[in-house]
Amino acid sequence: MSPYIVLLALAQAILQSSNIHLTTTGSLVALALTQNESLSTWPASVSISVMLLITIPASLIMARYGRKAGFVGAIVVGTFGAFATVIGITEQSFAWFIGGAALMGATLAFANFLRFAAVELVGSEWRARAISYVLTGGVVAAIVGPYLSKWGYTLVPQHGFAGGYLLLLPLFALALILLLFVRFRPPTTKPAAVRNSLGHLLQSRRFLTLVFLGAGAYVVMAMIMTATPLAMHHHHLGFEATTEVIRSHILGMFVPSFFTGHLIHRFGVRRIVISGAILYGVCILINFQPPSYWTFMSALILLGIGWNFLFVSASQLLTTLVEPEHQSAAQALNDFVIAGGTAAAIAMTGALHHFAGWQVLNLWSAPLVALLAVAGYSLGKQRPTNKAA
Repeated sequence: MSPYIVLLALAQAILQSSNIHLTTTGSLVALALTQNESLSTWPASVSISVMLLITIPASLIMARYGRKAGFVGAIVVGTFGAFATVIGITEQSFAWFIGGAALMGATLAFANFLRFAAVELVGSEWRARAISYVLTGGVVAAIVGPYLSKWGYTLVPQHGFAGGYLLLLPLFALALILLLFVRFRPPTTKPAAVRNSLGHLLQSRRFLTLVFLGAGAYVVMAMIMTATPLAMHHHHLGFEATTEVIRSHILGMFVPSFFTGHLIHRFGVRRIVISGAILYGVCILINFQPPSYWTFMSALILLGIGWNFLFVSASQLLTTLVEPEHQSAAQALNDFVIAGGTAAAIAMTGALHHFAGWQVLNLWSAPLVALLAVAGYSLGKQRPTNKAA
């Protein structure tokens, strides 16, 4: 195993912390700046939208100039974004804050490729574990992200949340230093080849099934996770209880990364995908039980673990079942669809929960979970086409 995987995991932790911090505090900052609830979700929405738009260009940039240039450039952009958010808060400017959120979204688009960069640094037998180890950075992010505003409050006490965004500046600098020490593979795919690959991949049933597996895992998770605070509020469970449930869910998403790669190596990707789908199914069954703090807690933990099994498996399959010459385009399309599907799922969840209810929302997820199991089973029988180290 390459020692650079540890550096990538630490960089992942820092960059995901910035995203969790923006997600946690962005709506509150926007509300304070505008006094308009309809604008409170704009920072997160703008960040996700920019991430979606930048995903494919990010892959093209790294195909031409290399991983290091892409990641370092993205962190520089993110640093300007964090600085802009600080200006927005201190100067009471919503436009500056939204601009900063947009730049941070662009940084996240590049950060999502860290798991694929890790695969390029190891042999084929280590791919699942490399992806899994990089995703362990999410454990640190789940702890650090929500607390940045609390730790930074004393830095700029007269401007509340500004201190948390100010702390992102040294964190981004640390991430940049870490990535400068990583010896990435030089780029081997020309941007023109990436563009030519897009048409080939869109006609590949195997690739489309791969994308469905990764995106479907994210969509189910996003729908149930987003609706959970609404359901808990509906059943008169307090904000602290909701916070604990969501925090436990995030830990459930990333703590298994310490061993998911080993499980895939030992038992095979097909069994891990089906296990993830089963965990999703159990989560849905629990959500049909009489609601309580512990039913929400247990369901969301299982949802997080199931997501980890499915997402790590889908990422590993993408690196082995797609030909090397099509990898850059495949990664770009895959993450583009995942981001778009997740954004759409989050956008529709509120209305679905309001008009149909918590149990119907879970019921609608069940057929998708069954299809995920079928997709994982069929892909697990495929023979690898990318065995390069």
